[in-house]
Amino acid sequence: MSSVDESCVPDHIVRQSLDWLVRLTSGRVTAAEAQAFMTWRAQSAVHATAFREALELRQKLQTAAGEFVRDDAQNVVHVGFGRPAGMSRRALLGGAIAASAVGLLVAGMQTELLPTAAELTADYRTATGQQQNVAFAHGLLFELNTQTSMSVRNPRAVEVLSGEAAFDAKLPRQDQFSVAALDGKILASDASFNVRNTDGAVCVTCVRGHLTVSRGAQFAELSAGQQVQYTERDWSETRKANVELATAWRSGVVMFHDLALSKVVREVNRYRPGKILVAGSGVGRRRLSGLIQIKRPEAILAQLQSLGVRVTPLPGGLVLVS
Repeated sequence: MSSVDESCVPDHIVRQSLDWLVRLTSGRVTAAEAQAFMTWRAQSAVHATAFREALELRQKLQTAAGEFVRDDAQNVVHVGFGRPAGMSRRALLGGAIAASAVGLLVAGMQTELLPTAAELTADYRTATGQQQNVAFAHGLLFELNTQTSMSVRNPRAVEVLSGEAAFDAKLPRQDQFSVAALDGKILASDASFNVRNTDGAVCVTCVRGHLTVSRGAQFAELSAGQQVQYTERDWSETRKANVELATAWRSGVVMFHDLALSKVVREVNRYRPGKILVAGSGVGRRRLSGLIQIKRPEAILAQLQSLGVRVTPLPGGLVLVS
């Protein structure tokens, strides 16, 4: 299907394309809605062009919020602010259309948990699919997984604002290294451990040695092979950890065992540019086990197709599974 001049796209179709984009990226699209979207988009080249422009506008709004520039020398993502160049007349939309477009897309983008100001200005930040090793100080090493933001409080204390990181501390017994996450704190002198802070929950896995985890009046001592999880309201009992599963990302793979397809897709989206969308709760509840290479996150799509799941590529890196 060929595209058309953006100036020829009627305003009512522009509004429809924005509405579809917000619905598709809400995380609550049903199979019927997905089919309705495909029917809408297939009506004409005008409809397809309008949706492509809506995607471009969404990407430029995200860029305007904080432009990520990778420093190849340090493998760190720094942040700069500014107005993105190159917006077309249709992308800006003009007048009332512009206001409604920005309102719709910003409302939709908020459901995707965009980076906070603290995350954007973190001392260390990795982009989608990026990982980073850091020799922080003598006796302290850590590795950041994808989409991770970390701030340095002092030479012996950091905070995992979001994402996931592995730490290796080899300090004298009298010295302690502190890692904060949400409203909790991890203390260790000679230990290796993994801290994951995603979706409002923190999971701490002890790989080697001993460490303590505290949050308010809650307290746990972890030894190798143990794990504890907490949120701002809840605290789990110490449990046996699947260390291989928790640390698989350090070996370049994502492992999942008897996990709902919707959660598998959410994890893959951390490593893959664009977004995979699950249409309908039925397909989202299917249980999956397996692994994918972090450098080849697209492989999950072929695996889903082999299981009879419908995979529909869309512009802008979006993929619909139903």
